[in-house]
Amino acid sequence: MKKKELKALLKNSIETKVPSCLETFDITSIHVEPKTKKAILMQPKLVLRFSFVLILAFLLTIGLLNSNETTNPSPSITLSTEKTTSFNAITSSVLLDSIDSEPTLSNELSVLYSFETLRNETVMSNKINDLNPYFNLIELVINEDDTFDFSEPLVSDVETYEYMMDYQTFSLANEPVKYTYYYRQSNISGENVTEGMVLVGDKQFYMDTTIKEDEDTLTVETYTYDRLELKGISYVYTKCTETNKAQKFTYQLFKNSEKVEETSLELKSLNKHMIVELDYENLLSNTEIKLEARRRLQLDGAILDVKYELENSNGDEEGTMMVKVVFDETLGNYQFHYEIKNRKGDQSEHFGNRYGQKKEDSDDDEENGHKEDHEDDERGQKD
Repeated sequence: MKKKELKALLKNSIETKVPSCLETFDITSIHVEPKTKKAILMQPKLVLRFSFVLILAFLLTIGLLNSNETTNPSPSITLSTEKTTSFNAITSSVLLDSIDSEPTLSNELSVLYSFETLRNETVMSNKINDLNPYFNLIELVINEDDTFDFSEPLVSDVETYEYMMDYQTFSLANEPVKYTYYYRQSNISGENVTEGMVLVGDKQFYMDTTIKEDEDTLTVETYTYDRLELKGISYVYTKCTETNKAQKFTYQLFKNSEKVEETSLELKSLNKHMIVELDYENLLSNTEIKLEARRRLQLDGAILDVKYELENSNGDEEGTMMVKVVFDETLGNYQFHYEIKNRKGDQSEHFGNRYGQKKEDSDDDEENGHKEDHEDDERGQKD
């Protein structure tokens, strides 16, 4: 039998002997059970360890994020040239006013509070009288956010000056405060020279400012004095240097032509809040104090949270201070109240004076009277 015939015979036999199932069953209706996987059971100890690792990793991540936000201030807050000049003039005037008034008024306060104040339990307590003028300065510049409210240069309303700039803020007692810097400009031997005046309370302060600018550095130098005869004798020299978008202010206090104090100040921003860093040095007592101050809002006003480091011959000390203003019914005004605590846990309190708080809603007639007095003084000096 040939091969082809054999294949045909086998095929015919298969088709006739084996029944067809395809027509009997509906293949589409057949349900096939899915293949099940064996559940992997973890031991309870492994579950707890795994959960602990996840929680620890989460907490570490949050901690690192918060650490970056709270310990890394941005570069210094910088001001324009005109605002820097105004800042120099106003802050140096308030500082000089505070320093001139401090010895007499601090002695009065010491007697007034001697029976109700814990004193001299910290090294810092003995230095508050020296620092108190600088807390007047800090209160003036530290704001809730990291901005300053300076006006643009305006036409002066005092006859002897060409321009004026206003600076407005709120004190720790939530008082609106306003200072005005009056000035005239000239160019002497290629240098921009500005002569100005600031009213602090009922006092007038005068300043001569030199501005130097190049591609990389801005330098603004200001000499501030309250009487013409004291120019170059008793005054505050202020220098602002801006390099690489970082500004630093230096204040030097001169008495009888001798430098007795030097203080540097930097303004920084942390999460849109201002931080004031101040380094104070008293050359007579060989005392150095570093301060870091932040303003914190409360229901009844604002306070200053301050960290300090002190070095002098009586011993070194680190600690914190809470500074707020309290109303004194006897004196009829607000005073600083210092609560001091060093790292050892020693605590003390101290009271300090506030100066030159010129309220924004002060009597216009009184202010105009000061302006007229100043114009008379200016004419007298020229004559």
